[in-house]
Formats: sequence, C-alpha cells, structure tokens
Amino acid sequence: MYFYKYQKPENLEFNMLRHGEIYFAQITELNDANECRPRFILNGTEQLWIRLAQYILAEVCFSSDYSDYYNRATEDEIRQLLELSISVGKQLKKQVKNRDIGIENLGKLFTDTLKPLLELNFSTLQSKLILDLSHEFIDRKLPSIIDEPKYITSFSKSATNPTMWGHYAKAEKGFVIVYSTEDGTINVRSPLNLLYGSRPLENEFGVISQIGCYDEAHVELQSVKYGKKPPKLNAFHRLIPKFYYSEMESHYDVPTLLEGDAKEKQEDQIDLVKYSDWRYEQEVRTFFPYTDEPCSADMRVLQVSINNIKGLIFGPSMTDGDKKRAILCCYIMRKSLAHLYVGKDKEQDWFEWAGVDFTPKQKLIEECQKYGVCIYEDDKMENELSLFRGVVSEVELQKRLDAKLAWIKSNKKDVIDLRLKEIGLFVSIMGLIVTILGSVAILHR
Repeated sequence: MYFYKYQKPENLEFNMLRHGEIYFAQITELNDANECRPRFILNGTEQLWIRLAQYILAEVCFSSDYSDYYNRATEDEIRQLLELSISVGKQLKKQVKNRDIGIENLGKLFTDTLKPLLELNFSTLQSKLILDLSHEFIDRKLPSIIDEPKYITSFSKSATNPTMWGHYAKAEKGFVIVYSTEDGTINVRSPLNLLYGSRPLENEFGVISQIGCYDEAHVELQSVKYGKKPPKLNAFHRLIPKFYYSEMESHYDVPTLLEGDAKEKQEDQIDLVKYSDWRYEQEVRTFFPYTDEPCSADMRVLQVSINNIKGLIFGPSMTDGDKKRAILCCYIMRKSLAHLYVGKDKEQDWFEWAGVDFTPKQKLIEECQKYGVCIYEDDKMENELSLFRGVVSEVELQKRLDAKLAWIKSNKKDVIDLRLKEIGLFVSIMGLIVTILGSVAILHR
C-alpha cells in the first residue's frame, strides 16, 4: 500500500526529509479543534460509583491543590467525610441507573447528592467548602486526569487531491513524500530507548513476550473514519487504574476485574474519528508508541526506515531550486531515489539533473547490492533483523565485493567444467549405444 505526506518547501520540512524523519504532534497542535476529543460518559456498577466518590473525596482531603480543607479539618472530620463515599456512591447509582451520564454533568449531580449528607455531620461553612472543592475538582482536574496524552502523525491515501496540495503543500509549491508498506506498519527508530512495545524472548519455558522500551518499533497505520458525532468513551475505564486500592486488592488484581463492571462504548474508535467535513483528506495515521506519560517535542521525532520511503512527487508550481534541494536531501539520507516522477513526465535521472555525483563508497554500495553482498556491520549488539544497522567501511566493502566476485568466477568455472564433463559423458554413452546397436544388427544378419 502506498501512502503520502504533503510537505511545504521550507527549512523544517527539508531538514526532516534529509534525516528521513516524521514528527508526532500532540492533540493541541492539530488543525482540528475537535480532534481526538470523544464525549466522556460514566456508566458502571454501584461498586464503581462508590470508588469514584471515594476518589473525589480523597482528592479533596489530601491533594496539595486543595489544602484549604486539610489544614482546617481534624482527623475525625476527614475520616467521617471519606466514610460518606459509600452512601454517595450508592445514591448516585440509584439516580443514574443504567443511563450514560456525561462527564460535564457529574459536578452538579455529585454535589447535589453529597449536600444533604454533609448537613447531617458538618457545619454550614465546612459543607460549603467541601462542596466547592468537590465541584472544582470535577470540573477542572478530572477531565485532564481522564484525558490521556496522544501523539499522532498523519498521512493521506491520495497524492492527487488539489485541496490537500493547497492546504498542506503551500499551493502546489511543495512536494509529497511517497511511502509504502506491505503489512500495514512502518518501521521507526528513536535515538533513545523510549518506544514502548514487546519482543519475543526465549527462555527455559519457551518463547515469551518481553514488554519494555526499545529504540525501534513497528507502528500500525490506521484509517480515519468520518462522521457527524464524536465517539463515546466510558471514563470509568480510564479512572479504574487511578482509584485507591488496598494492598490485598492490588495483589488479587481487583483493578483488572473492575474493568468488566464498566460498559464498553466506542473505545476502539477513539482518536480515529473526525467530522465528515474532513473526508477529502483520506487520512491514515499512526500513534507514537509510548506510555501514558507526557513526552517532549524533541523525543517525538522518529526516523523512518528507508525501506518504507519510496520517492517524491513535486508540486506543479515547485521551483527548480526547491526540487534540487529536495533531491539533495534524499541523497544525504543515503536513499537511492534515482528515478522520481513529476506529474506524468517520463522517468528522469534526477540526481544527474541536480548535479549530484555519487561518492566512490556510494557506487561501491550499489555494486555490492547488485551482487547480493551484505553492506552492514557484523555487530552482535544489533538485531539481525534491524533495518538501521551501520554500513561497513569502504575498504571492507571492496573486500567483500572482491570475495563475492571471486566466488562467482570460481563457481562459473566449476559449472563450465561440470557441463564439459556432462557433455563428455553424454558422448561416451551415445557412442556405446551406437556400438551396441551395430553389434545387434550384425547378429541378426
């Protein structure tokens, strides 16, 4: 499958092309304000509502952001407040039943349920403070707790959309990078071991999956869906890992078991649905393979394997100077893009047109690849399947090529000798057959 990335003819884009890199943007950097913003709802069992009430009240009591109450309350008052979580959770479940409750409505629902219970045990001033802090936590902090950081890089399935050329390639003055994949993934690399994933590992029990952070990853391409409404996400699925559990509950995987108490919604469509007005983009995207911790911009620039980069398409209004600059960037990337296309023109040797001459080592690499000679270092620290191994020195390349050519020459000589022996044997057999047939003819006379 081919997929494409539209680029402007500017310094940043040329620099990323030179290094074969792509940038994973955070949600706030995208041009669609509604991007990756599902409608968070709550729908779960009584146990989940009780734990949610406990979580909110515990934050009010102990969070440094809400120290006003902690500094004023006694130990008994804090204990009494936390004990109310059971009653609050039960009443919340009784009120909502099995309906979906939008997270935007939780603040009023929670404080309305909590208020009469506070009046029985706390003063008017204390009750007001607790209600205000609870409402503030739900409205201001809870959405950011539920929202997980996501980092996205986008491509298109089309390289000929005039609107895309206008929006993302500076009115056809830019270019499009052509990528391809055979299995729906692209191979990326980071200078740091921060790409989250798993690798097969052999041990005495057989082959297992080892989870960790690596410097290489295969990231999956996913097609964007278009619709008129954002997908729903049950916020309990993101809150359950953040709830408070006893040591015994954690030991017996209670958080995992609670996942089944929260109804599934459209979790599989989160971050893959855009409003139908964007349908013309025909977008495919992939996500940064990282944990749920924030990640700085410099860490979100990854190098794409040259096996996934296939070429460039120049915009109709792209200047010759920018074309040459793009080709030089490809050359520096050490990717042989000797045949590129501009519109429907015939193939051209663009490196020659751009005034680029291959170095002796580059020519030697091409010669080695022609005869199937390995050009990479034999480094045991590198994975044998790695797509980013270093190339050996020019002397070593020449040595390997000479050895291969000598082997081919020797092999050809052996093949010729074998063919001559086969021909000699064939002639001898034919002579023997003729002799035998002659003797048989004489006998019949």
